[in-house]
Amino acid sequence: MAVDELVFDPMASSYAVLLPDERELGVCLVDMGGGTMSIAIFIGGSMRYSNVISLAGGHVTNDIAVALRTPTKYAEAIKCKYGATLPHLVEANEHIDVPAVGERPPRNISQSKLVDVIGARYEEFFQLLLTELRRTGMLERIPAGMVLTGGASSIRGGQEMAEQLLQMPVRIGYPENVVSGLEDVINDPIYSASIGLLLYTRQLLTESVNGKILAHEQRKGIWGRIRHWLRENF
Repeated sequence: MAVDELVFDPMASSYAVLLPDERELGVCLVDMGGGTMSIAIFIGGSMRYSNVISLAGGHVTNDIAVALRTPTKYAEAIKCKYGATLPHLVEANEHIDVPAVGERPPRNISQSKLVDVIGARYEEFFQLLLTELRRTGMLERIPAGMVLTGGASSIRGGQEMAEQLLQMPVRIGYPENVVSGLEDVINDPIYSASIGLLLYTRQLLTESVNGKILAHEQRKGIWGRIRHWLRENF
């Protein structure tokens, strides 16, 4: 398979979720996927640093599966439907039915137990990000704060926990400038990289077309001047 160009996930996502002012001032974009968290820092409009941390949403799902003793497919569904990172986001007496392994009957689990499992892992995520920013000396260079995107960023309380631990402005990055008519379908951080790739491709095509038009006009101008010179001199 021939590959003409590779696009780093957060670079793609940046086309869909970052604001021009953030790129210029200094911002850290974190694309939280299923297997990795991809980090990209933009300063002065350009990407100045990038890295990948091998922890992300899939690890949360696995934690839930182990802690609640439920198959992974159910753990993922439970995370999406009931998941949160902070205790105050759920009622202490709320319970959920959790499918068991094999033929065993479902178990009734306190939702606060689920939050404890998820919160512990997300706290690890944000502590790792903080350590990485400090290690690279970038922490003081991102006054616009952090933008979280990707499927694992939309967990309830994720933004709030990140702001508490990182002590900086944090927002969830949703795809902007999406195709008209599809806003309700793809207005989700999980689609940021995909939408970003489409926007990136559109930009390349636009630049290519504009470049060809400009080159054509320049050629017309050059030959026009040559024809004028020939008429004047011969």
